[in-house]
Parts: sequence; C-alpha cells; structure tokens
Amino acid sequence: TLRTANDFLTEGQQNCNCVASYVDKTRNGGCWVASFRKKGSDVTVLTVEVNPSGRMVQIKGKHNRNPTEQEMDALGPFQQHIYDMMQEDC
Repeated sequence: TLRTANDFLTEGQQNCNCVASYVDKTRNGGCWVASFRKKGSDVTVLTVEVNPSGRMVQIKGKHNRNPTEQEMDALGPFQQHIYDMMQEDC
C-alpha cells in the first residue's frame, strides 16, 4: 500500500502515471492504492485503486496500460483479502 506523498510521487514517476494526484483522495478516505511488485524487486507491475467498499476500480501498469489476463488472475487472492478485511469490519 502506498502511504506517504513520497510513495505516490515515486510510484507515479517510475510508472509514468498520475497516481501522485491521489494523495488527497487517500488521506480523505476516498480510496486506497496498492502497488504490486515483482517478487523480490522494487519494480512495480500494477498499481491498483480500491474504493471504500473494497472494489478494485482502477488497475494499471506502466504508462497506464491495462493488465494482462495473467496479471488479473494473479489479483484474485488480493481481491479475496480485501473481501475478508471488509467482512471483519462489519
């Protein structure tokens, strides 16, 4: 999860996207943003925006490319984790 303004800025610069503009939205509880990286690496593969109800509303790779089918499949456990967290909060 991206937490600080610097995290967002770095993510945006490395991936040539506008994720840095989401800092205020995350601080206000409008969403949260996760960065998926290659195992054992600092290289981001996908940046994911999750809305307050736990739905992934944006999933983008470098230069705002859409995720591949394989990447979407890999997000399955993450979506389940979000669902489980939402159930615990109820």
